Formats: sequence, C-alpha cells, structure tokens
Amino acid sequence: MADASSADKWAATFIDTVAMWCRERSGGFRLLSSSITDTDGVMVQECRWKVDDYLMRKRELLADLADFKENERLQVTCLVLFHYYAEVEEDKCDLEKQMDDARFEQRERETQLARKYETLLKLMETSNEKIRESGLGEESTIQPDDIPHARIPK
Repeated sequence: MADASSADKWAATFIDTVAMWCRERSGGFRLLSSSITDTDGVMVQECRWKVDDYLMRKRELLADLADFKENERLQVTCLVLFHYYAEVEEDKCDLEKQMDDARFEQRERETQLARKYETLLKLMETSNEKIRESGLGEESTIQPDDIPHARIPK
C-alpha cells in the first residue's frame, strides 16, 4: 500500500499549497487562521473534501483492482485445472479403449484355445479308436487326464 501513503502525502502537500495560495491572495504571510477570509476558508474546506473524496475513491478503485487481479488469477487457475481435467478425461477414454481392446483380444484367444482343445480332444478320440482297432488294449489309450490343462474354455 505504498501508493496509498504517497497519495496521502500528495494530498497533504496539495492542501498546504492551497492554504499558501489563500494566504498570498489575502495579502501576506500572516497566521493562517487570521489571514484566510471566509471565501478562502470555504475553498480550502471544499479542497479538503475533494481530496478526501479522491482518496476514498482511489482506495475503492485499488480494492476493486485487487479483486479483479484475484479474479484473473482464479480464472487462469480454473483454465489450467480444466486443461488437466480434459487431459485426464482423454487419458481415461484411451485407457477404456485399451481395456476394451484387451478384453476383445482375450476373448479371441480363449475362443482359439477352445478350438485347439476341441481339435486335440477329437484327435485323442481318433487316436484311441486306432489304438483299440490295432488291439493294443484299453491301457494304451490316451486319457483326458494325460492332457495338461487348467481349464478348457467352452
């Protein structure tokens, strides 16, 4: 608030200048109270009111300016946060797309794996029929437990 104190100094200097002008106008440098006529006193009082009004308005404008600058700073902060929010939303959409792609890929692999197990089971059944036809006996056949699997998807 250095501006306010310099404005106060300026106002005091201005009032002193007006008082001096009034003394000079009244014909000399006598004591201020005796040398100022009624008209000069009214003029000095009006000047003081105007200076006080000026200082009050200046303080109000400085407060409004401070509010405006704070609002600008908040607006910039909001824009930055909105930008970050937009980036997060974009990243979220990208991740959701990647997750959907990964799920689709997983379903495709599960389907392929199920087909391969189905083919493997058909080959095992065909092999077991050939073993039985050749007369090697039931103990030579391939059992489903002989195939390593954790879970065969259907």
